[in-house]
Amino acid sequence: MPDLWMEKIIQDIKEKNHEAAKKIMREEHEKKVIAEKAPMFWRAFADFLEKHTREIEDGLHGDITQGELSFALKPENHEITLGKSAFPSVQFTATPQFNDGKVSMNLGKVNPIATKGMSFSQIPCRFEVQSDDTLILQLNGHSYPSPEDAARFIIERAFTL
Repeated sequence: MPDLWMEKIIQDIKEKNHEAAKKIMREEHEKKVIAEKAPMFWRAFADFLEKHTREIEDGLHGDITQGELSFALKPENHEITLGKSAFPSVQFTATPQFNDGKVSMNLGKVNPIATKGMSFSQIPCRFEVQSDDTLILQLNGHSYPSPEDAARFIIERAFTL
C-alpha cells in the first residue's frame, strides 16, 4: 500500500489527466472507425454520384443542353472526378484521406446565362464519427449519414444555377 503522499500524487494524476487521456482515446478510436468504414462509404458515395450523372445524361439525351458528361473513380487514390462540358459546364473533384478523415473537394461551374468565367469553390468536407460509431460525411456544415443523400447534395450543388 502506497504512503499517503504517494496516494495524493496518484490521485492528482488521475484527476488532472483523466479528461485528456479520454479525449486521446476517443480520437484514436474515431481514426480506427474512419479507416474501417470510410472506404465503403466513399465507394457507395461514388456509385450514387455516377448513377445520378448517368440519369442526367439520359434525361438530357438529344437536347441542345446535353454536352458531354463524364465520371471517374481512380482506384489508386479514390479520387472522384465528374464533369459536364457545357450548359452548365461543371468540374468536380474529391479526394479522401482515410487516415485522418479529411476530404479535398472542389467544384467549378459556369452559368451559361452569366458571362463570367468558371467559378471554383472548395466544399468543406470530412468524415466524422458519431458517439454511437456511426460514420457520417460532413459536407458544407451538414451531416450526411447516407452516401446517397451526400451524393444528392453534390449533384444539386453542381447542377443548380
